[in-house]
Amino acid sequence: MKHFDWMAGVGLTMGQLKEIIFYYPSQWEECFRRKKLLDQWVEEFPEEFDLTSGMRGHRSTDRGLSLLPQYALMYILLKDHGVRSITWYKIAKIKPGRVDAPKIAARWEIMRRWMGSDRFNALQSSLVAKGFRDMRGEPDLFCWYPTTGCWFFAEAKGKGDSIKPIQRKWFDICWQTLGYHVDIRIYSLLRR
Repeated sequence: MKHFDWMAGVGLTMGQLKEIIFYYPSQWEECFRRKKLLDQWVEEFPEEFDLTSGMRGHRSTDRGLSLLPQYALMYILLKDHGVRSITWYKIAKIKPGRVDAPKIAARWEIMRRWMGSDRFNALQSSLVAKGFRDMRGEPDLFCWYPTTGCWFFAEAKGKGDSIKPIQRKWFDICWQTLGYHVDIRIYSLLRR
C-alpha cells in the first residue's frame, strides 16, 4: 500500500527545481508528536534508518511537526520508490566537532561513493569559498537509487514553507560548480 498520493501533473519547474507534491495520512501528525512514528519507521527499516542516515539522534524535542516533512520524505522515498537517503550531512562543516565527526565522515563517504570524490570535493570547496560553514541552506536529503547509481538532492517542505534565499544560494552554487543537470527536487508534503 502506498503511503502517499502524488498529485498528477505537478512536476512543476521552479527555475531548475522540480516540485513534487506528496500527501501523507493525517494520523501521522499525532503519531509524530508522540514520537511513535519514527520508532515505527526505524523498526521497519533498521538498516536504512541507522545512525549513519541521520534520522536517529536528531528527533524533534519540541513535540512539534517541524521535522515531519523531512523524515516522512525519507520514509516515503525508501518504502515506495526504493530511494535511499541521508540527512544532516553538513557538507560545508569542514571541521566538525568531536561528537559529530564520525557520523559526518560516514555520511560524506556515502556522498563520495555516489557523487564521486572529485564532484563532492568540488562542491564542498565551492560552498566553503562562498562562506558556508555549516548546514544552513543545504537540502534536507542527499538521495540515491541503489540500482541505477543516480543521485539527487531533495528539500522537504511542509504547509506554508517555501525556499529561503540561503537555500537558493546553496542551489545556485551547486549548479555553478557541478552543472545545471544536477537534480535538486522540492517535495511538498501535505496532510491528506
